[in-house]
Amino acid sequence: MRYHLPKRWILLAVFLLIMCDISDAQSVTKVVNTKTNNSSGPVDSWIKIETSEFIHNPVKKVILYVDNVAVKSASTVNTNLQQGSYVFALDRSEMNKLFFTFENRTREMNVSIAEEGSLPLKNAQPFTFHFYTKGWLQGSILLIVVMVILIVILVKKFEILKEASGIAKAYSLSSLQLIIWSSVIVVSIVFLSVATGSMPSITNTTLVLLGLAAVTKAAANGIGTPAGIKGQATLTGFKGLMSTDGKVKIHRLQFLAFTFLYCGIFLFHVFSSLKLPEFDQNAWILMGISSGTYGGLKTQES
Repeated sequence: MRYHLPKRWILLAVFLLIMCDISDAQSVTKVVNTKTNNSSGPVDSWIKIETSEFIHNPVKKVILYVDNVAVKSASTVNTNLQQGSYVFALDRSEMNKLFFTFENRTREMNVSIAEEGSLPLKNAQPFTFHFYTKGWLQGSILLIVVMVILIVILVKKFEILKEASGIAKAYSLSSLQLIIWSSVIVVSIVFLSVATGSMPSITNTTLVLLGLAAVTKAAANGIGTPAGIKGQATLTGFKGLMSTDGKVKIHRLQFLAFTFLYCGIFLFHVFSSLKLPEFDQNAWILMGISSGTYGGLKTQES
């Protein structure tokens, strides 16, 4: 007795075989750095992804996946549907945020793509990402230490924290803020340039913070030293910055507190994301209010 399979089962089996064949064919076959054509490069480079039989709907967006994580900031800068190739521009900030650790200078990760709303293609190809240049991280940290020591020596030798006024030389809090922000920004740029091997992009936040410190210093010079301390003995150390009559002034304390707070946040972002930060406008407004409060109440000091 012969047993005949129903035609619908035969058709279903053929369909599944075709789908499996197509599924296997739809894969990433090559991932390279567009500059070197090698399967490695920095996290802020352009990478070219070549696929096999990838049926892409031009209406839908193609998403880059690294270790099955969607890198949403990576944008396609070139697409060739006939050849199945896609070029993505990587954003250092998000790549570092998603994958960077100080323990791993380089990491080999699987790279794949998918249409928006779909799963990544199979057979994702490995690509070695370089987060910072080999051996230069330690050197950049040593350079930072040397720069900080030099800044301290210059401040002490040339008394640039003091401003001449009458007989005494009063400590200038606005000078301290300008020195701090200048040092933080210079150290950050040097660190990022040496550690990553490329000059960092200067953000609006960097320009605003340095400009705000410069404006505050200029305004403080215009206000001058309160008449009540002219000719008096100059106070040293913390009291010299926080007071004009031996008593700590609240507007000076808050001014210094916000300066150190945002300097700490700035440096933390630089070392954790390997990129100059971008604060929101509310942070700028807060720093502006702090500087304005200091300048306004400085006129009433005696």
